[in-house]
Amino acid sequence: MSKEPHILVLIESSRESGRQLISGIADYARHFGPWRFHWELAGVSSIQSSRAFLQSFDGVLCRDVAQIELLLDAGVPAVTFSYGQHQRTGVGWVSVDGDALGQVVADHFLERGLRHFAFCGLAGAPWSQERETGFCQAVKNGGYDSVDVFNLQRIGEGVEELAQWLRSLPRPLAVMSANDE
Repeated sequence: MSKEPHILVLIESSRESGRQLISGIADYARHFGPWRFHWELAGVSSIQSSRAFLQSFDGVLCRDVAQIELLLDAGVPAVTFSYGQHQRTGVGWVSVDGDALGQVVADHFLERGLRHFAFCGLAGAPWSQERETGFCQAVKNGGYDSVDVFNLQRIGEGVEELAQWLRSLPRPLAVMSANDE
């Protein structure tokens, strides 16, 4: 009989997206397991100095991490669920199709008969730009000429400017936000 895989999970649970990933992993393990899991709440930063700790696992499931080199150096197979960092050789990569996500949101609004559209994103974030592009293209394909766009320079900053922008837009208004924050 083969050994039960021991998997290190480095995925946050503070956001719905992280909780959904963990739920999906558990569901997969129920169907194709059994697997044994070790969940590190603090992520890679809590285990940086312990290559031996990492090597005690058969694999790692993690979010985008700046410390991916630690996982690669330890030689443990890893799959990264990406917010949008660039793909790395030697690591399995699962990412969101930002264009398709934007299209799905726009289609949802269009199906409900909304006529005024806005997008709020994050300047310089490729994942945000992909979502904006998909959203704007789907709105255009739906027969509307424009989407009002506002890009924050940093999450949590520019809140008053964002509020002024929103107040200036026509109602009813369909707004897509690039992310939960």
